[in-house]
Amino acid sequence: MVSLILMKATKQSTADPLFFKVLSTLNESQKRWYVAREAINYGRGGIKITHELTGISRPTIIKGMQELKSKKELQTDMRIRSVGG
Repeated sequence: MVSLILMKATKQSTADPLFFKVLSTLNESQKRWYVAREAINYGRGGIKITHELTGISRPTIIKGMQELKSKKELQTDMRIRSVGG
């Protein structure tokens, strides 16, 4: 699978515009999982690169990676925030 984040060769971080288009349509949990997956695909330095490209914090990316690696099913049908929150 080819990652949407393109870099390494030039040492300058750039991303496919489609990456940001898709990212803007996702809720918080989905963004965390998507960015975490990109970080995993990139390999070493993936957390740093995805953090710099998206502005999503490193602890959030790490949390997403842990959620993806866990045996528990990802909850997609639940409410993201409480009512009035």
